[in-house]
Amino acid sequence: MKKIAVLVIAAVLGMGMAWAQTFKVEANGKTITEDETIEVKGVPVDHEIKQYFVMTNLTEEAMKVRLDFTIDDMPEGAELAICGFGGCRVGNFLEDELAAGAVAGSEKDPLDLAYTVNEAYSEYTTAVRVINQTQADTLRFFVHFVPQHATFDMMAGRVQISEGSTLEVTGGTKTITQYFEMKNLTDSAMNVWIGFSNENMPEGTELTICGFGGCRVGNFADGTIEANGTGGSDTDPLDIAYTTNAAFDDYTTTVTVKDETSGYILTFKLHFAPQDLASETFAKAAIAAYPNPAAGQVRFRLDNVKGGSSVVLRDLTGKTVRKTTVNGSEEITMSLAGISSGLYFYSVEENGSSLAVGKLMVR
Repeated sequence: MKKIAVLVIAAVLGMGMAWAQTFKVEANGKTITEDETIEVKGVPVDHEIKQYFVMTNLTEEAMKVRLDFTIDDMPEGAELAICGFGGCRVGNFLEDELAAGAVAGSEKDPLDLAYTVNEAYSEYTTAVRVINQTQADTLRFFVHFVPQHATFDMMAGRVQISEGSTLEVTGGTKTITQYFEMKNLTDSAMNVWIGFSNENMPEGTELTICGFGGCRVGNFADGTIEANGTGGSDTDPLDIAYTTNAAFDDYTTTVTVKDETSGYILTFKLHFAPQDLASETFAKAAIAAYPNPAAGQVRFRLDNVKGGSSVVLRDLTGKTVRKTTVNGSEEITMSLAGISSGLYFYSVEENGSSLAVGKLMVR
């Protein structure tokens, strides 16, 4: 007999829209269709990988909805949890109201499924059914979780790039470049493919990618990195360069790096923001830590950092161990209590983009 975990989203729905679609569910900005499979692939953060959903009530009255997901034959040690409308449950249900025309679910107000993986990083597929209990309007789809071990690291300067992050690249020349360093974490040689999007580029601009001994405009770079080897530096380039037009228009490109041997993929964005120094003066954010090395606590001195930005401390795996919001002052203090000794990276970030970075040694 199958085990069913249930999320109940409680409300009341009138009888005025028989046989019409009464709701839609979206994932990754796209509306989910009947029997569609959503692939959730990535390196777990705190042992979890998640899929966020956005659910919209298309009617003119509050709606009573039920969401079921299967948990039969789960790998030993793994776990599914569901969050929505202000609460979370493991293999259980929630109750709340979805008002007429309302939207539920976002990264800030979660409506999501979280898969906690076991030590083997076993993958798992769950069937999800969303039911309008009043009018029998249903949607069934599948979520396939594929947890992965990272097979490579990507560094931009001193910052380790995380999935879905955005790097801010500023400069005052016609061509501004972001350099990368990529390290093979496996015991075997790795076949690598690197690509970037170039849709809707401003007229007169150009993107160039260099890596593995060659450069291409509006194309890709591929090659091999030996076991535990490093590819990419200022002198042996692994980089993307943006050549601007006369208007110094900015541009955002999506970068995809794939280990073709294991299938591990890292996707992130580069926001190129060229500056015309002849007509504009811009202040660059800066951050410095002291004392360094530090024990117990550390102070960060900030220059040209807006209130509401964040100072983030990460370990060598890219995991966030501390995060503090900047209140507009020129100096903040961060506690290091409970943090193991070793090397860490700190950064000041705004809207998910790193503006300035540095290293901190914790004793």
